Amino acid sequence: ITFAVNVRGVISLSTALPPITEALTLTGPGASELAVERASSAPDFRVFDNNSDGVALSVSGLTIRNGRVSGSTGGGIRSRGPLTLDGVHFSGNSADRGGGVDQLFHDAVIRNCTFSNNIAFNGGGYFFQGNGGRLTRINNSTFSGNRSR
Repeated sequence: ITFAVNVRGVISLSTALPPITEALTLTGPGASELAVERASSAPDFRVFDNNSDGVALSVSGLTIRNGRVSGSTGGGIRSRGPLTLDGVHFSGNSADRGGGVDQLFHDAVIRNCTFSNNIAFNGGGYFFQGNGGRLTRINNSTFSGNRSR
């Protein structure tokens, strides 16, 4: 999914999006141009949910904010497959683990991203649990103001 260049502002979600069940690439015009968020009046849910083992997710050029889950993981993104993030800003997300992103059992590449003011019991901004040599590669990214309770 590539958002048109003229799609700007905020996509405010009042209900959760369907879970990601097949490989998906989301390309936005830039994190300062387009945000996808859980509406403040909405019930708790994560913004993007890739709970399908091995399904690849790639996100670029977006802000992901205000995702919130209690008793679960990944307020902004929960990922159980290979994950690539480029130019994504995560802000104000919360969960029990991985407030911004919870990444399990697959490699991840994070480039040019910002994780700010996300909250979790473990991994305020980002939580990674590898399995059998899996890695997260982080380049040119900033983590600030995230909290683990």
